[in-house]
Amino acid sequence: MCGASIPSDLYAALEKRADSPERVQELGVVHATIQSLGLIQGGAPQEASLNAVRRLKIRPN
Repeated sequence: MCGASIPSDLYAALEKRADSPERVQELGVVHATIQSLGLIQGGAPQEASLNAVRRLKIRPN
């Protein structure tokens, strides 16, 4: 839709978890966290980087 691509290693990891929505969500949260930390370490304002993570809807098991 927006023209963004998914890195091949992330895509492969998602494919391996395709039968488990919970595992896909877990991987997504980990990936978003790693990206946010990279942004913060690169100088992005912490509030902006963490705003997207705060909006994730995570349901307890």
